[in-house]
Parts: sequence; C-alpha cells; structure tokens
Amino acid sequence: KKGDEVDNANEEYYRTEVLRFRNRDALYLKKIEKALLKIQQDEYGFCYYCSESIKYERLLARPTADCCIRCKEKLEFEEKQNIYDRKTKSLSSNVNFHDYV
Repeated sequence: KKGDEVDNANEEYYRTEVLRFRNRDALYLKKIEKALLKIQQDEYGFCYYCSESIKYERLLARPTADCCIRCKEKLEFEEKQNIYDRKTKSLSSNVNFHDYV
C-alpha cells in the first residue's frame, strides 16, 4: 500500500538527508586521510598557499585545515567577490548581482 503525499514527501526528505550526510562524511574522511598523509611526510601544519605554519589554535579547531587563517580569509573574500562575475548557464550572459542586493 502506498502512503499519502505527506508520507512520500517525508520519506524522500529522509533519503535526501541521509545521502547528504554520507557525502559529507566521505568528504571529511578524505580530508582526514590527507592530513594523516601530511603528518607522515612531515608537512602537516603548514599552509598550502604561503608555506607559513598554521597556528595551533586553528589546527585544534580544524585538524584538517590546509591553510592558515590569513590565506583562508583571503580565499573566502575572493570567492565572495567572484559571485559578481559569474555567468548564468541558461542565459550565457553576465548577471549583475548588484541589482538584486
């Protein structure tokens, strides 16, 4: 017997969430494996971008961090700025996000 629409929607939501969590866990496991490899190669705790050591507090909070906080903030700033330069795939044109903010 098939459930009603609400039951079906709840079931689909549950399946989607389980899949999302599995994907997130798999990604985090890869990051942990990468960090363990860096430990073996005596490369753990150094920023990928500037080669400076990553502060202990950052590694304590995020053991899989591969860049220092200064480089991470710079990357996040650049990422945020790039949203204004993205193109829509459907329109193949630049989108002026300033019009929507």
